[in-house]
Amino acid sequence: MIDTRVLKVSSNPRDAITRCIIDDEERLLIKKMSLFHVDVRKYASDRDRQECYNSIVHFFVSQIDATQTIIFCEERKIVHALKAYLDKEGIPASVLTGKPMDTETRKKNLKEFRDQKTRILVTTSVISRGIDIPSVEIVVNLGIPRKGWEQKGSTRKQVLTGDADTFRHRCGRTARFGRKGVAITVTHSEEEWKFFAQICHDMGIKNERFRSFPMEKVKSESGPLIAEINKLISGA
Repeated sequence: MIDTRVLKVSSNPRDAITRCIIDDEERLLIKKMSLFHVDVRKYASDRDRQECYNSIVHFFVSQIDATQTIIFCEERKIVHALKAYLDKEGIPASVLTGKPMDTETRKKNLKEFRDQKTRILVTTSVISRGIDIPSVEIVVNLGIPRKGWEQKGSTRKQVLTGDADTFRHRCGRTARFGRKGVAITVTHSEEEWKFFAQICHDMGIKNERFRSFPMEKVKSESGPLIAEINKLISGA
């Protein structure tokens, strides 16, 4: 098979080459990191989406001995609702989103996380690219990134698809600099599950690469799963 790559040259060729190198690095990271999938469709049938997210995040952050974790959410309101829940549970977390959060607040919150004053960063895809923090051992995707959103004033029909590029960059925030890393992806609905399957297909990730669990099994048979993840990130 011939590996063909297209290099898009911008006004600054150095930037374009850097992006190409970063993309190749993150493709390699995906190949070597440990990938887990939690399917909460059945569990969510009689529960609110935020309740499901709160439950799964609390379970993982209280059980996994990660130095630091980044949790990616699809919407700002989910970020802030999860932060409020973690505060209530006494679990310190930093928050980072795009507007209306101002630049100084973003810098302050990111520095707080970089300096390991908090173990958890709850964010949107705003930092899916270009943020290198060696101590991040776990990435959690609460939902699936998608593209094709209708622009304001557009008359075109909105057609959403899974965003494989953003997904790859998100997962690439862990397993950096030769370290171990784990990416956990949570799908809440039938639509999200389809987007996830499409992203895996687009990225050439075969089903056997993912350890997939329904939410009920994660909680009822958590011992071996948590032991495996803790072993992976400790390098034991």
